[in-house]
Amino acid sequence: MLEISPEVFQDKIKKAIDLKLKLRPKDIANINLPLAHYYDYGGKKVEKPEYNWITEHIETRIKQLKEYYAGK
Repeated sequence: MLEISPEVFQDKIKKAIDLKLKLRPKDIANINLPLAHYYDYGGKKVEKPEYNWITEHIETRIKQLKEYYAGK
């Protein structure tokens, strides 16, 4: 089994998120909903603060897209 460092893992996930967001950038720029990262286990909401970097990355990209499209 291939093991990678947490930094490399996060970098790969962020790049994958960026590719996904590039599919519909104008739609993403219009998002005004708060983001949260959690799991639902049988109706119980389980938050994982150690994965907040995912929503932080997405929120950063949304902000960048909003700024980009505001000038167009």
